[in-house]
Amino acid sequence: MHDGFIGLPLKTPHITTYPANTANLAVASLHPDFSKWLYNTNVQLMISKDIATSGGRYSMLEFFPFDCPLINRIHIPDVLLDKCSSITDKLISYLSNAFCIMLEIDLYYIPQSDCYKQYHGWQPVLIFGYDSKESTFSIAGFFEHAKYQFINVSADILAHAFDCLSIVDEERLEPSKCSICIISVRDEYTYQ
Repeated sequence: MHDGFIGLPLKTPHITTYPANTANLAVASLHPDFSKWLYNTNVQLMISKDIATSGGRYSMLEFFPFDCPLINRIHIPDVLLDKCSSITDKLISYLSNAFCIMLEIDLYYIPQSDCYKQYHGWQPVLIFGYDSKESTFSIAGFFEHAKYQFINVSADILAHAFDCLSIVDEERLEPSKCSICIISVRDEYTYQ
């Protein structure tokens, strides 16, 4: 890292499953008690296929981020985002205050994504840094070959991928009213 970089020293979490779960675990992994908490309390099980109750799909007991005492999560409603001058300035402000940001974007615009200029696909990504010298954000997500990766994306491209999410929203089964979630480590918590 250098003088022009703000953000958190994120590492790949032990478990990389769904984008939102992985993002929350990545931030939680910065907590000193993360390994103890993960190995003693986190449960994420795949349950056998039951055609009668699940419509032929597998059922799952998922990791729920609001059950994780190692992190603070704050949802930023769309109405508040409309009031900010630019999404880039807002993201930099959160990073400057030791927050990571989970942001839904359209992967169609992300060069490192398999979706790039082929098809629209929304996905939450985790923004954990900003390089003011290069004007790039450091983000984590499932990009090339659906592998969890850390990449750098220009501020302009990321802002465009966020702004164009409305194209994808019409195709979503459950449109979200909240497109941003800021996440920080809950330093005051001690696992016992």
